[in-house]
Amino acid sequence: MENQRALLDKIGLDLGASLEDPSPWYRASFDDLVERGCGSILQYYKGSISKMLKSVYLERAWQPWRFAKLPKGLADDPQVLADLRREIEIKLNLSNDKDWHSISSEALYAIGVDKLVRKVGGLERLLSKTRPKSL
Repeated sequence: MENQRALLDKIGLDLGASLEDPSPWYRASFDDLVERGCGSILQYYKGSISKMLKSVYLERAWQPWRFAKLPKGLADDPQVLADLRREIEIKLNLSNDKDWHSISSEALYAIGVDKLVRKVGGLERLLSKTRPKSL
């Protein structure tokens, strides 16, 4: 794991990522990483950039919907969907369910959540999947 971390630290610097700003990792493609010598590590994680980074950088809270390629099963993970809903509420300053009806696709794109929202089936479906269950 230490060797993986050392290599990924170096690649991250090459990509322009830092502890304060990991965003270049979200834009990295499989081919980008293979060209930088990360092929065997990616193979170990079955080609998943997000799994690789989550495993090596345990201290970081990754936002899987921001990766260039969405990880498999993401749209079915209740925790990810709850995190996605919170992210949208925070970034778009939403205070109640009515605010959700005024969200444009451009706004979703601007905060980097559009792909996963589409994969879930839209905002209404995201809301229905993440609404607290009534007692």
